[in-house]
Amino acid sequence: MKKYADITTKEASDSGQALVLILLILALVLGSRIWLWLAVAALVVNMASPRVYRRFAHLWLNFSNGLGAVVSRILLALEFFLLVLPIGLVRRLLGRDPMAMKQWKAGDASVFVERNHRYGADDLKNPY
Repeated sequence: MKKYADITTKEASDSGQALVLILLILALVLGSRIWLWLAVAALVVNMASPRVYRRFAHLWLNFSNGLGAVVSRILLALEFFLLVLPIGLVRRLLGRDPMAMKQWKAGDASVFVERNHRYGADDLKNPY
């Protein structure tokens, strides 16, 4: 959580620009010219004295940090449940075991494959 006393002039200016953008979007969506004039006024104030927006910057930065924490967790959970989990279940149902986990868990000898290979120039030209 960002403290009010720690807000820099740059952060206040950036938050003022975000406010101007929000006001411009409101003007576009609502079609009212009052939002456009408010955006112009906010821009002039931001250019003249960005420290005026310290309180707004405090609210805006804390809101954006909280929103980022929530949204990233939601997106990662969706990615896991919609992509990773189904692929893993399908591979398990098909009986695929490319890492030889069944042998490893069974306590047999090592599952690592010993490969005696003499490297040549072709291996360096095409490493993949």
